[in-house]
Amino acid sequence: MRVSLPTIALSLVAALAWLSWSAAAADAEAPGVSMITDHGIPPSQGQVPGQLQLPNQGQFSGQGQFSSQGQFVDQGQYAGPVSDCLPACGSCGPCWTFTAEALALQRSNTRSQLLFVPFVPTLALHDPLDADNMNFALGFGPKVSAIRHNVCGCDFEVAYFQVDGFTAGSELPGISRMVTDMTSTGLLVNDGMNRYTSALYSGELNLRRQYTDCLTLLAGFRMVELDEHYRGGGVDVFTPTQADSLFTNTFNHLYGGQIGAEALVFNHGGPLQINALCKAGVFGNAAEQNYLLFSNTGVPLSTKSYGQASCLGETGLVATYALSKHVAFRGSLDAMWLSGVALAPEQISSVNLRRHTDVVNTSGNVFYYGGGVGLECRF
Repeated sequence: MRVSLPTIALSLVAALAWLSWSAAAADAEAPGVSMITDHGIPPSQGQVPGQLQLPNQGQFSGQGQFSSQGQFVDQGQYAGPVSDCLPACGSCGPCWTFTAEALALQRSNTRSQLLFVPFVPTLALHDPLDADNMNFALGFGPKVSAIRHNVCGCDFEVAYFQVDGFTAGSELPGISRMVTDMTSTGLLVNDGMNRYTSALYSGELNLRRQYTDCLTLLAGFRMVELDEHYRGGGVDVFTPTQADSLFTNTFNHLYGGQIGAEALVFNHGGPLQINALCKAGVFGNAAEQNYLLFSNTGVPLSTKSYGQASCLGETGLVATYALSKHVAFRGSLDAMWLSGVALAPEQISSVNLRRHTDVVNTSGNVFYYGGGVGLECRF
């Protein structure tokens, strides 16, 4: 999904824009004049008795009166400057909201999984290396969204983000035993090294509806992909011309539904506004593991697992500061939690090289936190 997920997200944006254009075009082709009967009120300015012509720019409640110039003044539920309303369902406000942010996230460590052990602990140049001691660098990526407002009382949202810069690694001087499977037989290597990378992709399509002035509810479909790659290796102690390497790769393809809410928490009428957001969903995870041990002979293993249930929770704060009528500066704080996923180092303990068997370990949990800065445009 490294290619397909961005393609799907862009396709959804294009489809939403096409639907909006079609709705606007259909509305523009509708008759622009309505006939309202004048029940006994003398017409003025050459109007035909009994009928008045008014521009049809929205909806009329039918509750009002005629002015001295023969114009009907609506005093009912649709009172107000109808010309300022959108064609879609007669609602007032912007047609579109676009956001673009530069996102920075920190990823939590994995659970305990022994990776390297010194061959002679008393003479070791380093401590045993465990996966939960590998600290990831800060990851960066784009975050974009588009919202089409006021489509029959609802808003349609398309959103996408990716962060693919999570990396961790170290070098291990001296002789170590590289753990390769659950039997912990391992390989003796000199000057070991390891590298752990992770990437997160997310695309979603939501239906939003304003429940109160300060609360908006949402429900939608979301796709998430978590890809991880771990590599450990070193020079074989018994064959110095040979490099021993261990590769484990995991791919989590999550598809499911989510619900959520967005609440206004600060707005004193000035340019600053702060909203709180929360989402939660249950997903089906099509997880895959690829394992390869390269020593005297290659030992490849590949396993796929379907039907795994995974959960996602997300919460955050979004602050906007209006720079003009249509443009605002935007800052956000985000936290997201994934459970029921396959993490690369944790697959080592699910492989048995003696029996040449393995399974996909999908009991991993990941936590992300950080924020972003960018712009918001409304028109």
